[in-house]
Amino acid sequence: MAQMVEQVSLQHHFQRKDDNRVSFHLPAIATESSPHREPFIQISPMLDNTVLAVGQDGVVSVWTPDLKLKKSRCILDEHKQPNRKIKWISDSTLMPQYNKLIVGTCDREIRLYELSSFEPYCQIVGLETMPLHLGYSLRDADECIIYFGDEQGCINIIIMSHVAETLRNWTKCQVVDEIPSIAIDNISELNHVRYIRWKVHNDWVTQIRYVDSIESIISSSNDDYTALIIGCVEGTKNLQKRLKDLMESGSMRSKRSMLAGNVPPKRNISDESLFRVKRGVKTFDFSKEANILVTGGLDRIVRVWNPYVPGWPTGLLRGHSSPITYLQIGDENTKIYSVSTDCTVMVWDIENHTCLINVIAKASQIRGDIAACYFSHHLRTLFIATDYLSALQLQEIAALHGPPSVSHNDPVTSCLYNQLKQQIISSSEGSVMKTWDLLTGQLIGEVQATHGHSSVTCMALDAVGNRLVSGGKDGSVQLWDYNSDSLTPARALIQGSTADGSRGGISDITYAQHNHNQYIVSVSYDGQIRIFPQKLDAVTPEEVLPKFTWSVNMINEHENKFCLASSSSNMVAVSSCNGEVYVWSLETGEFLYHLNSSNGEEVDNEMGIFRAEYNRNDVFWAFLLLYFLF
Repeated sequence: MAQMVEQVSLQHHFQRKDDNRVSFHLPAIATESSPHREPFIQISPMLDNTVLAVGQDGVVSVWTPDLKLKKSRCILDEHKQPNRKIKWISDSTLMPQYNKLIVGTCDREIRLYELSSFEPYCQIVGLETMPLHLGYSLRDADECIIYFGDEQGCINIIIMSHVAETLRNWTKCQVVDEIPSIAIDNISELNHVRYIRWKVHNDWVTQIRYVDSIESIISSSNDDYTALIIGCVEGTKNLQKRLKDLMESGSMRSKRSMLAGNVPPKRNISDESLFRVKRGVKTFDFSKEANILVTGGLDRIVRVWNPYVPGWPTGLLRGHSSPITYLQIGDENTKIYSVSTDCTVMVWDIENHTCLINVIAKASQIRGDIAACYFSHHLRTLFIATDYLSALQLQEIAALHGPPSVSHNDPVTSCLYNQLKQQIISSSEGSVMKTWDLLTGQLIGEVQATHGHSSVTCMALDAVGNRLVSGGKDGSVQLWDYNSDSLTPARALIQGSTADGSRGGISDITYAQHNHNQYIVSVSYDGQIRIFPQKLDAVTPEEVLPKFTWSVNMINEHENKFCLASSSSNMVAVSSCNGEVYVWSLETGEFLYHLNSSNGEEVDNEMGIFRAEYNRNDVFWAFLLLYFLF
């Protein structure tokens, strides 16, 4: 039995895996030539479905989805003096709403360029550290945030309102190296600008992202203790907490340190969530819709987190043999795309935590050290930059023609397992019963109109597995011969008596055995319980005995659902949606015991759960019932 269950589980796994199959066009598309002579820094999407690649030496290039070069230009040091040292770019991001390219440089600058012409627009100078990782996000209709992480483990946030007007005012500032420049120390003195700096990590920042839906900054580092932190932008709005922090550290001294900028403040512990990961986090992604956070790093494990439970991950995805350098949640939050430093690409199913595809470098023909990655949801393409630019495009799985493949054309009402034949029997509201091979899932047999035009409500198998009995919504009970692989009708125990089954339809049916005698027990929506002997050849439907009916006060005015359970000790238990459980004698129909929610205890009508008052008789009968039934 255990082996069979394992086979079924494996079959379900492979069926699920096939339903979520994913495939890339291999090998990857690669650029034939490139204007870049230094490593790539960033790959960003453009509004016209092209991609922008930025190199460390300041060369920017625009590419079509199939990696045809449209244009390129070097944006740094075009007006430099002879013998001046070369400037390098540390990171870049786009400001698409205002047609700007933002880059960070090793000279502790943040520069803004016109995206259409790549002409310099303005720059922010005098940063305390080099901006390692940049980001931009639009917060409101006329407010944006520019943020970056640095080598001191700090996150720096520039909040700008009235953006178009503010940017125009920046161009009127003092010109340095032929570019209007704003000093970071004076930026807060300008109108509509706020500058915030937090000390967050114990190591340099490896990635940073602002998530507007939770109004928080997520940042990561290679430090074990401060591997990833989700924190608020501007600190706590609770004045009592803020005052308490100032009093504990010395208000005047703390204020001077903050103004001087030498010792950036730390957030209140209640303003951030800390995720600890051994060897830190190099890359992460977050989905508010799916409530999922994924992280990867030097330990080669993709961790799946509930962002509100930082204590431990909900899943560990193992498979990479090199440090993970890029993660992306995609395909409507159903898959995770991960890339490691050995150019291996893996796609994971979020729900099952299984690997759907593993593309190694030999198959994709992507070689070299990975410098940047970007997954385009719109283009369904993963762009990977090494010494050159490559694109792995997802294959579109052709949609099946006609209606979707289902087991029944109507809702399934019941399923049974025949252990002797290793088959599954299913029934539907369309009055259809089907038999299936358990191991292959193939359809073996099908019976139409099993209860005329009425739906099948329930089924039961005898202990041997050679007889099956079914109940219909019209109140009919039908016995079936199951000796062969197909179901053949043996006889009708009860003919249909109601058109819609609103009162007399069969709610549940089961087989029972006592003193070597076998019975079929049925219960209808109106509470009538009928017991049929197993040897039915000599018994006509009118001679079915015994038969008894629940009293009127046990029946709801509307259609009720009842369930049956039997034991080999002359007992039948009946339960209903209102939380009542009744125990009857199998042979005589005598009422034995009633389990109910006594003394006004709350009853969950929807689930049919009862909460009984504890006393000696209740405990005795409850344990007795459980012992015999189970």
